[in-house]
Amino acid sequence: MERQLGTIVRAPMSGRVGAIDVHPGSLVQLSTSLTTITQVDPVNVAFTLPESALSDLLAAQRAGTVDVVAETAGGEPAVGKLNFIDNTVDPKAGTIRVKAQFDNRDSKLWPGQYVSTRVTLRTLKDATVVPQNALIINTRGTFVYVVGEGQAAQEVPVQRVHAFGTDAVVTGLSGSEKVITEGKQNLRPGGKVRLADEAPKGDGGKRGGARRDGAPPAQKEATT
Repeated sequence: MERQLGTIVRAPMSGRVGAIDVHPGSLVQLSTSLTTITQVDPVNVAFTLPESALSDLLAAQRAGTVDVVAETAGGEPAVGKLNFIDNTVDPKAGTIRVKAQFDNRDSKLWPGQYVSTRVTLRTLKDATVVPQNALIINTRGTFVYVVGEGQAAQEVPVQRVHAFGTDAVVTGLSGSEKVITEGKQNLRPGGKVRLADEAPKGDGGKRGGARRDGAPPAQKEATT
């Protein structure tokens, strides 16, 4: 009497099954992999941060949950939580490896996919933000040039509170000043300046004097 035996293989976790590597008639052994199962909900995203951000990262983790935003090319951003900080800094790259976990019921994120991540470590409310290239640092301290009365350059001492990317949070400005960002190396206090968007027509495209970036310092919440 012939009897057909059936075997049920149960996976230790839920996920998405990949390509089937074994078909009827294939020779298998105990070490043969039938297929792979990848967990997609929740999903972890691994990325690195510069070691200069480590102190702020640890402080944010001690203060509570650290939000992480992951975004794919052309996709909607997903918000997750930081759940891992490596125990060592990579001395060659100067980075620290971290991970964040995301709820992924709608499959916004896909295993192996490249994403851009953004971590909010702290928020500075009502901060005055200026371009970093507007700052002048010398033996007398840190200052910026602003456009004063009569289109004259005025030197204003500032203190850099925090730097992020191409911008910096400073104190010493009210937020309404016109900060000079170009041509400042040729300026002296009281020197006359001309805004780039006010240059006279017919000068062959040449503009004299200093230029500004087109907007006063921003008053906003600075997130890093």
